Amino acid sequence: MLEKYALWKVLDVLISNKNEFSVREMSRAAKIGPSTSKACLDYLFDENIINKKVIGNVYQYSLNLKNPAARNIKNTYLIRKIIGLKADSKIFLCSDEKETVIFTIGEKITLPGIETRQTTEDKFERLRKDYLDIITIQ
Repeated sequence: MLEKYALWKVLDVLISNKNEFSVREMSRAAKIGPSTSKACLDYLFDENIINKKVIGNVYQYSLNLKNPAARNIKNTYLIRKIIGLKADSKIFLCSDEKETVIFTIGEKITLPGIETRQTTEDKFERLRKDYLDIITIQ
């Protein structure tokens, strides 16, 4: 349902990729018009959800994981994808200002553009202190 809205298409591209995108690249990746792409990117930048880097006369945009709201948007998006997988394992979605990692205890899952690691509960407890946000999905 949300995929029909341009803003969600832009967020989907930003969340699913670690790359930076120009307005034209975003337009192609999200399959929306360039002016719609620019409007969405400007809005997300004004809300501090994304970063903007100037390279000559081109702007490059990426998700701002230092912003807790942006991390929560990404985490919520990924939880929605994980729930769709119906994996029979304990899943922890962990994120900080640099990365998002999905740890599984049991079955291994795969999400495009997201690092997933299989671990044990003991090893996960040792890793737990390394992340700002930890969400348990069962």
